[in-house]
Amino acid sequence: MHLAKEALDLHNFVGILEAYKSSILLMTSIYDLEVEKDQFRKERVSKGKSCGSELSVLRLQNDEDACLKFCRLNALDLQLYAHAHRSFCQRLELFGLRDNPVVIKELKRSSLCTGQVDFGDPEDYC
Repeated sequence: MHLAKEALDLHNFVGILEAYKSSILLMTSIYDLEVEKDQFRKERVSKGKSCGSELSVLRLQNDEDACLKFCRLNALDLQLYAHAHRSFCQRLELFGLRDNPVVIKELKRSSLCTGQVDFGDPEDYC
């Protein structure tokens, strides 16, 4: 896990899908880019037919046992996500984006960068 976190830290930019617009704003700030809104709109790709094996986020949120099991099975992924999340939040602060209305709205909706949830702690997450 230590090496994975170090490798992640070598990247200048880390985005979070749940905060897509904030990630785009961060990327444009880090690399001093000017982009048009339509260049980076979030496309919804239609999914293929499901075989029914995936767990839905809603089910995990409403079933603590399923959530805890999911977290145990994906413990390393969650630890790395928690590290990426902290890095993302720190960089939003560093580049002065935490006061941006788009960022405020998106982070509030997704519970990111609030300090209320430790995404690496199953008890806290579930």
